[in-house]
Amino acid sequence: MERIVLTFCLISISTAQQFHPELKFDTSDAIPQEKANVNEMMARIGSASVLACDPIFGAAGAGQEATWYKDGMKIAEVTGERNAVYLNRSLEGFNRQVPEVGFLILNSIEKADEGDYWCIRKDNGQLGEIYRIKVAFMTPIGRDRKLITTPDEPFAGDIVEIKCTKTEAFPSPAINWLFNGKALLPSSNFEVASNGSLFIHRFSSENAGTYDCVLQNFAGKTKASVTLPLPQKLNSLPNPESQTAEVESGFLRPECVTLLKNSTLWFLIGCLSTCCLVLIYLFTGMICYRYHNRRPCAGRLPLWQSLLRADPALAPGFRKVIVPAPESRTQPPLISSDLP
Repeated sequence: MERIVLTFCLISISTAQQFHPELKFDTSDAIPQEKANVNEMMARIGSASVLACDPIFGAAGAGQEATWYKDGMKIAEVTGERNAVYLNRSLEGFNRQVPEVGFLILNSIEKADEGDYWCIRKDNGQLGEIYRIKVAFMTPIGRDRKLITTPDEPFAGDIVEIKCTKTEAFPSPAINWLFNGKALLPSSNFEVASNGSLFIHRFSSENAGTYDCVLQNFAGKTKASVTLPLPQKLNSLPNPESQTAEVESGFLRPECVTLLKNSTLWFLIGCLSTCCLVLIYLFTGMICYRYHNRRPCAGRLPLWQSLLRADPALAPGFRKVIVPAPESRTQPPLISSDLP
């Protein structure tokens, strides 16, 4: 019988490999072997799988007995004419015809079923292939869990971050984003970070809508959603009656409130205030210096005129009289060679 009957078994990730020391199994009754075939496999949680016992598979093993092990513990006895069901679980929903040739049937696989499985033929201790099973699963995200956005009520032009929620899963799920039920198209305005978060660099009315973060792996998929409203600049205006009441009561108009929340405006106000404070400081220092260092004059001048008089000390190098150095009239001493 061909091995094609095992097409509904677990998905094989890697084929035969060299014996791994970390395998937890007892080979005291097996034939000494330098190598063992290790077949790493993955199964969805809740699915069914069938494992074959090679030493008694086929006509040569008919009527022979073998023992199945999981992580070194005996779990079932089979023969070349009889299969075994792991933990005697119900085969409800298992609608495949499996020949009775010593298979181990795992139905309704659970997370605790992960481990190493193998069989040993009783009469000669022949060791069969070792199946290393990993269970793929995806924990669904509750409908009440919403994605977290920063800020939660953005203004036009803001940078918006939408964090994708986390869930327990194996293998690690891939993250995809949907906008209003459709795949998010690549754009310079959107960026998906390495942690799965979605960034909207310049939020506008076109970006308002429902965003879905979809997590998907071999076991299935789940998602969480959030709906972003229109930018505050567009939807923050109240109805006419409430607006009239606010104006009559003396409160700021909504347009003024929006303007005051603009960060650029506050930056410009801060720069202007700083410049004014620097000018006031310099002007006050100059007045104090002139008041305490007034130059004497022939007549009596008012205080404001004495403060406005030019002071050479405030501008070094100016208003200074430069007198040329006098020429020397002394004759240099005569040298003996100059005498007649």
